[in-house]
Amino acid sequence: MDGEYSNNTEETEQNNNSQKYKLLKNWVVLFISLGPQITLSLTWIFVGQTHVNLNTQVHPGIIIVECGGDSPAWAVCNITFLGVMAAICLGLASKAQKLPSAKNEAKFITFSMLTFLLVGLAFIPANSSTQGKFKIATEIFALIAIAYSLLGCIFITKCYSMLFKMK
Repeated sequence: MDGEYSNNTEETEQNNNSQKYKLLKNWVVLFISLGPQITLSLTWIFVGQTHVNLNTQVHPGIIIVECGGDSPAWAVCNITFLGVMAAICLGLASKAQKLPSAKNEAKFITFSMLTFLLVGLAFIPANSSTQGKFKIATEIFALIAIAYSLLGCIFITKCYSMLFKMK
């Protein structure tokens, strides 16, 4: 009709507000998940009684300098927290697999969380039975395995689907 025009600024503002809300929601979820982890770590740093331990028992005649005073309670709390977070993520990803979507990434998250849990379960006895530089190597191996599971299950599969399965 003559004299009427369309003003899309309200629609653009609603889209921006919706995106801001989603971003804020993601930050809140991130803070809720990182908050306990940061609290546990800072508590251990300030309350824990760390000291240098000179180990002469493993190799007689050789002094191995180790960090002593690590608390088993801290390790249990930390691993329990990470396990609970991974289990929640696994549960949510399992539910999301049932959603109708052509590019559903929940199965990739499920596989990466299962790998995370399996590496974590293998890491606990391996880490508790090692000492010195082998303990550090065990920790590094676990971190690398988890990183590659996330990279392989989520990122590489996403790149593959973007490069080779585009319609």
